[in-house]
Amino acid sequence: MRHLTSTASESSAPRLALPSVLLCAVACLVGCGDDKTDFADEPEPEVKKKAEARFIHLSGETEPLDVFVTGGSTVVSDVAFPDSTGYQEVPAEEGSFDVAVAGTDGDEHLLTIPATGLAEGTTNTIAIYGPFEDLQAVVLLEDPENLDSIIRIRVVHTAQSYQQIDILNIPSAGNPSLLYDNMAYGDVGMALDVPMGEYTIGVDENGDGAAEVSFAIPEVTSGTAANLFLTETRDGDPLIAAQLSGDTVLRIDP
Repeated sequence: MRHLTSTASESSAPRLALPSVLLCAVACLVGCGDDKTDFADEPEPEVKKKAEARFIHLSGETEPLDVFVTGGSTVVSDVAFPDSTGYQEVPAEEGSFDVAVAGTDGDEHLLTIPATGLAEGTTNTIAIYGPFEDLQAVVLLEDPENLDSIIRIRVVHTAQSYQQIDILNIPSAGNPSLLYDNMAYGDVGMALDVPMGEYTIGVDENGDGAAEVSFAIPEVTSGTAANLFLTETRDGDPLIAAQLSGDTVLRIDP
């Protein structure tokens, strides 16, 4: 009997202590809550601005090129003259790109291109041109909209041997007409919307209305936006690198 009474007494003690256990558990939860990280107060991770860009190599005397994000990864590699890359997602509005001879360290770069010229969400072409010892770059904003049944052309002067020039449209019959007046080295012409067809583009070096050199531009697909880069080979021979959609480039010799 004493054993049974003792057992009953021991089993009743926990029942009386249960509210205290619950209070301790609640207190523990409240106390633990004070140590929780408040994720709402943490700053959101920075979303870096991005744009799309392609690169075209227009320096006839320069070996193939690599392009790096400054201090970071390779963007494009082994781009030869006068080739273009396709579009890549790249940093926009901040940072820069380093251009180096292909296969060399990005720290041994020939040119640094600020990314400040790339607005967030835009599509761009970055043209690298000029002599090896004085490489330069120009950023072109691409606008492929509203091109039904027409083509859009834009002439860019990247031939260092030519000074100020006029660009002419030379018809199959009749007199040439002026497309661009007094283009200096590095100038980017206004984009022109023209009907589909074949065109002959002339370079007038002395402003007399006659072309010293001309290039036959073949008919391209309706809706094409074409950058026509006047450039030159390692030997100084002029050519037009007609950059079409994506990474397509037509090399057009006189």
